[in-house]
Amino acid sequence: MNSVTYRFANRFLHKILHKISHNILQGAFCFIIALCFTFVGVLTGLSGMSYAGGRDGYKQAQEQQRAQGQRQEQAQKQAQKQTQRQRGGQRQGWYGGLELGITTDNKITNPSSDTDVPTNCDQHFAPTTIPDPDSAGETLSLPIPLTSPTCQRGDSWENSFDLDTAALFGLTAGYDWGAVRLELEYLRHTHSGGYSPLQNVVSIASDTSKDSELVVQGESVTDFRNEHFSLNVYYDFQPLQSHFMPYIGLGVGITDIEFAYSAQFIRNSDASVLRAAGRHPGAAGTATLANHKLSDELMTWQFMLGLDYPLTERVLPGVKLRYVRFEDKFSDGREWDLLRGHASTIAPGTAGGDPVRYRFQTDDLDFWSVGFSVKYLF
Repeated sequence: MNSVTYRFANRFLHKILHKISHNILQGAFCFIIALCFTFVGVLTGLSGMSYAGGRDGYKQAQEQQRAQGQRQEQAQKQAQKQTQRQRGGQRQGWYGGLELGITTDNKITNPSSDTDVPTNCDQHFAPTTIPDPDSAGETLSLPIPLTSPTCQRGDSWENSFDLDTAALFGLTAGYDWGAVRLELEYLRHTHSGGYSPLQNVVSIASDTSKDSELVVQGESVTDFRNEHFSLNVYYDFQPLQSHFMPYIGLGVGITDIEFAYSAQFIRNSDASVLRAAGRHPGAAGTATLANHKLSDELMTWQFMLGLDYPLTERVLPGVKLRYVRFEDKFSDGREWDLLRGHASTIAPGTAGGDPVRYRFQTDDLDFWSVGFSVKYLF
């Protein structure tokens, strides 16, 4: 009984222990499997967090790089603005300018002429005789017929006038490409001028002077006005350390010159003096007069040197030196207001042909000027 009981208990205990060990092993295995899955999940979560963090870091790096690029671009713009300020502000675009200055005094020489005939050929005077100045004891019938070689038309004389300094006013408008500028310019200056006596009015036909019959002979030039219209091109050099900007320029254009011209040629009022000088006594006391506005348009070229200073990015005051040369010579004329006391003809009616005209001419003209300028960059 005891052996039977012992065997039964032993088997029962063995089964119980086997079952318990089996359950323990199964539970441990499940625990290990669960622990593995948990570990894998943790790793996956960490990997996701690392990916998200890397993506956010990449975006942040991009934003930082973009911000740094913007700062660099802004710094470049600031540096460019500083350079532009040193070179005169916004260097590309339209601008306008004003100039005030003075021109140097000048002297003009005028070799002038007219289409008159000698006094003894003037058909307006009554017929008379005078002692022949070229043949002793002979007489000379006046007026001499216009068909005579002695009555060839043409007188000439030369005079000069001093033009004082004058105030200069100018306006400009142009476009600036940076170092090169193209500009339209208007300049105006007016000289007072004055009166200048002359001598030796010569008859071209007889090559004789009229000084013996004239007691007053002179001309005046006043209100000598110049209006210049030119197209200029400039080159601006790099600014100096003092920020002054030197430049040079060349221009070509047209100048309109206008002035008041008057002339007086008055003959001796003593008829016997004219007779003794071999002149028609009917011309005694007569005058040849002119009082006109003369004008002409001349081609000009000019050379400029200057310095500008960028007071602001848009305002550039400066100084400018200018030389202007006229390529053409002034030439204009009119009929005389009076010619030896009568109309500006050499014979009454149509017998005298074309009216007598004088022509005021000049030699080469030029002038210097210096002025203060200011430009505004739009």
